[in-house]
Amino acid sequence: DDVNGVDTIAVTDGKSLQVSAFTGDTTRPVLEAWTLEMDSNQIILTFSETVDIQTLQPSEIAIQVARSTADFYSLTGFSALVPPDVDYRFAIQLAETDANVIKAHTGLGTSLDNSYLTISAAAIDDTSSNDVVEIPNGQALQANAFVSDRSSPVLRSFSLDLNLGLLRLTFDETVYAGSFNISALALVNRGTSPSSRHVPINSTPSTTNSSVIVVSLARTDLDAIKAITDLATSLSDTFLTADRFTVRDMNGNILTEITSDAAVQASMYTQDTTPPQLESFSLNLSSEELVLTFSETVQVTSLDPTQITIQRLPSGAGRTIPLRGGTTSQGNAAVVMLRLTEDDANDLKLHRDIATSTSNTFISLTPSTI
Repeated sequence: DDVNGVDTIAVTDGKSLQVSAFTGDTTRPVLEAWTLEMDSNQIILTFSETVDIQTLQPSEIAIQVARSTADFYSLTGFSALVPPDVDYRFAIQLAETDANVIKAHTGLGTSLDNSYLTISAAAIDDTSSNDVVEIPNGQALQANAFVSDRSSPVLRSFSLDLNLGLLRLTFDETVYAGSFNISALALVNRGTSPSSRHVPINSTPSTTNSSVIVVSLARTDLDAIKAITDLATSLSDTFLTADRFTVRDMNGNILTEITSDAAVQASMYTQDTTPPQLESFSLNLSSEELVLTFSETVQVTSLDPTQITIQRLPSGAGRTIPLRGGTTSQGNAAVVMLRLTEDDANDLKLHRDIATSTSNTFISLTPSTI
């Protein structure tokens, strides 16, 4: 109404009035506040006005330990943009790689005190294509809120390589390598109610904080695993259990337990294809026993004594005595004891130029020996 109470003349469709002057938005948006949520792996950004989230360039954003520092990490990407509750605020779901790198850095993004952010002018535009106001290193913006990681890490998958002797554990986030307790996990042969298991207590885990822990299996553990005939012979009998104190994440959260009633099956299995090697042997003519020590566990029952020759010289020149038989113990082992036949023992005792000392006692095996 005007001052006399007279209604304004309506401007109806088809008779709308064109603007007489227009000035577009030339004001650059400003990042006013941000929140770091390490439990959900999100960064929440609050701007001074509506921004176009489709123009976001994560690589133009860095998180650093102080307002001015050379210790910073630039984002490489994002896994998702969380829909904003208002047009000037939205959340970046950190890429898993970025979240893990930040968590691995013990002095970055662990509290408000070491959570600062820089942003270049190319990081994002408003809806009128105005660049955001740069926040440079030296004037980095401290987070106004911080949420620590409160979630337990989860074993996502594992692989077993019996050829290289490696057990590779992949978690859903960075874990603290120094907290890793190898005696708290076990290889088992079934996903539920396993009948065979082995705890690799002598093996050595990697020492770098990461989402991947690689365990170099000790020879004793490898031999023990290979000696169990129904464990880790293929994917179908390679499972793993882990109690909650196996490892902690970088914020001290304990592992989500993997029980024997819900063991995790290996995602990848590599069979042992390396031929066993004879490392040493001993011959006792008093007890008439030949003891063979191999580089790894072998199938003792597959031993064919007729493929073994005792010889006087390393070259095979001079006297040689091929064995004609013998008996062994059952099972799998790296050390095999062969009880000589009476004829083989007598042949070895008969001659004075062979098997009378270490200097004239050598052995050769064919590839078919075991």
